[in-house]
Amino acid sequence: MYRDINLHRIMKKLLLALVVTISTLSMTSCEDEPYYNYIDPSDLPGPALSFIRTYYPTDPIWDVYIGGYYNDSYVVEMESGAIVYFDTYGNWYAVYAPTGYGVPYGIVPLSIENFVSYYYPYATINGVETNDYGGYHIILTNGREIDFDRWGNPL
Repeated sequence: MYRDINLHRIMKKLLLALVVTISTLSMTSCEDEPYYNYIDPSDLPGPALSFIRTYYPTDPIWDVYIGGYYNDSYVVEMESGAIVYFDTYGNWYAVYAPTGYGVPYGIVPLSIENFVSYYYPYATINGVETNDYGGYHIILTNGREIDFDRWGNPL
C-alpha cells in the first residue's frame, strides 16, 4: 500500500517539476494559468491548521503550497496521500483520500454519511468538494459521484 502511495507521490512531484521547468523555459505568457509556491506548514491560516489537527492528527504533512490564479488557495498533501484544499481564510473546499480509502469521518454532514452507508454499504467517501451554494459533491470509492444540497439532501 505505502509503496503505491510513495510511487504516486514521486510521479506527481516529477510531473510538477516537469511542468514548472517547461513553463519557465517557455517564451509565452502564462498569466492565465495558476501557479504554486511551497510554503512552511506553520504559515497556513489558523482554521486550516485546526482542520488538519482535528481530522489528520497522526498523519504528518508532506507538502504545503499556496497559489492559484490569484494566490488564493492552499494545498496540503499529507504523508498518507490525502490532499486538502483550503481557501485564503483557511476554510476547506475539497478533500481527497488516497485511492480506495475514505475521507475522515465528520468532514461531511452526518446526513450524507448516513445516506452513503445506507445506499452504498460497500463504498466510502473518497473525495468531497463544496460548491458556492454550500452544497457538496462527493466521490465514492466505487466511482459513483453524488451531489447534495447544503442540508445534505441528494440532488
